[in-house]
Amino acid sequence: MGGRQKTFLIMERPQIRVRRKIGRRAEPKEKKIREIELNEDRIKEIKETVRKMKCITPAEISIKFDLRLSIVKDLLEEMEKAGEIIRISKNRRIIIYKPSVKQET
Repeated sequence: MGGRQKTFLIMERPQIRVRRKIGRRAEPKEKKIREIELNEDRIKEIKETVRKMKCITPAEISIKFDLRLSIVKDLLEEMEKAGEIIRISKNRRIIIYKPSVKQET
């Protein structure tokens, strides 16, 4: 009576799942231990790089300098309070900054 016919792919789906090979797992990735503490030279290097960037996110800095995300977030908050960068947007997942107009010499 009513209803459409099931297409071939819909009928085959359960069989495809059964056919998957068991035991085919990817090798576990080696965990990377990121740096926890920063010295003054490292902070200076990060600040110089941040001034040259058009758009700044904590994740971007974290990956670039191989630092923990929490450390980078704290550093960027300090820079915002000092007036070195300006927060453009913030939501629960991401904060976006840009360098301030005034450049320290």
